[in-house]
Amino acid sequence: MPESLNTPPPLPSEKPVSPTTILSWLIIIVSVAFLAWTANQPIEEELPPETASEQGLIPIDDANELAMLKIQSRFIIGVYQVNRPEAISSLKQLESLAKTPRGKAAIAIVKSFVDQENGLKTGIDYLETIDTSKDSNQRLKTKVLSAIQDGVDEEQRSDLKREVGWFSKLLPPEDPTNENTIGEAVRKESFNTMIKLGGFFSIAFLAGLSGFVLLVLFFINLSNGSIKLRFDATRGSGKRHLFLEAFAVYIGIMALGHWLAVAVDPIISIISYAASFLLAVMWPFFRGCSWKEARSLIGWNRGAGFFREIGAGIVGYLGIIIFAIVGLIGTLILIAIFNLIQGGDDPASAAGTSHPIVGMLDSANSIWGKLSLLFLAAGLAPLLEETMFRGALFRYMRKSWGFILSSVVGGIIFAIIHPQGMFALPALSMMGIGFALLREWRDSLIASMTAHALNNGMIVTLLLSIMT
Repeated sequence: MPESLNTPPPLPSEKPVSPTTILSWLIIIVSVAFLAWTANQPIEEELPPETASEQGLIPIDDANELAMLKIQSRFIIGVYQVNRPEAISSLKQLESLAKTPRGKAAIAIVKSFVDQENGLKTGIDYLETIDTSKDSNQRLKTKVLSAIQDGVDEEQRSDLKREVGWFSKLLPPEDPTNENTIGEAVRKESFNTMIKLGGFFSIAFLAGLSGFVLLVLFFINLSNGSIKLRFDATRGSGKRHLFLEAFAVYIGIMALGHWLAVAVDPIISIISYAASFLLAVMWPFFRGCSWKEARSLIGWNRGAGFFREIGAGIVGYLGIIIFAIVGLIGTLILIAIFNLIQGGDDPASAAGTSHPIVGMLDSANSIWGKLSLLFLAAGLAPLLEETMFRGALFRYMRKSWGFILSSVVGGIIFAIIHPQGMFALPALSMMGIGFALLREWRDSLIASMTAHALNNGMIVTLLLSIMT
């Protein structure tokens, strides 16, 4: 029978740990450490800035930074129309988020556009923060300085678009008669961005409030026996080591593929990602476990019914929002500690990096490109990650480690391999714990996949709506 969450794990068996188990953990530890180390390193070889500009390409790190600055700049421009002091204050805080020359140039442009009284001076002053030791940075600085002082024609605007993307829209036209038309269009779309973000956070607040109530009711009903946990940690206990091996195959091939992608060819990363999952899913079958049993144990089952499990995932996601909020609080504490140690006074300066998909969404020019990224985030990623983390790894750990330790360890590994920096670890880990609770409740992975897909899908949809 399934165990309750507060049932302590059984005492460790006297049976010695098998060599395959030791090897699996060694592969997992080394692979996770490698992926964590390279998480924020781009796979593609970056083009020299001057070549990138000629081809209309922006390096990955720059594209991610410009995308995040674009979202916040649009919000600030929208706020300026209703609360100028607050907008100017937010604009000052935005400075700490720019790390690259392109990001600094973008902020200088925003300053000159937003602050009608002092913007030109503060924008010019901020350009001085660009490191001009490279010729390409000096050329960028000179272009932007000339643009915000004297305005640009359409050819110059197009040229700067290859350097700073959307921010070229904010540059004043050479012909003053066009200034109002261009400025009003930008302010209108920025005001709409502010409304969309405000609406999103309002809905998120209501969803979080509902999730808190549902989470409290869940634990009350769990304690009085009204809710039964479906996951049975004792099922297939004699074969659970096969699922640890499967996870080691998955994470090991992924890490190897990432290394080969950097050293040889980026396409290897995509091939290895697909191969790691397919081989890992089939591994228990190759090792003597029937496909039917392996599929059931890993969580590929219908549970109480396909649509009921989807419904459980939707309801469960509301509760996972609370886990995410707790994680975000942990992130803020981590940032505050970091800034205290570093002597900084602005938490935003330690905000870390954004997920590469943010820059990809902003750079995608076709509807098919955007839809493929949505499918990747809300379809493929939940299927693969839930199968491996809440399926294979959780199945192995749960019997001996208990729910709390199993979900925490799995959540931390889940967070580490995501390329969003150390400050995202608390939030991502807590969400991983929330997904594990759904697996414990339903046994079927349909619920956790649904919740994972909802989370990723809503974030990507929001990003697309405010960046286009």
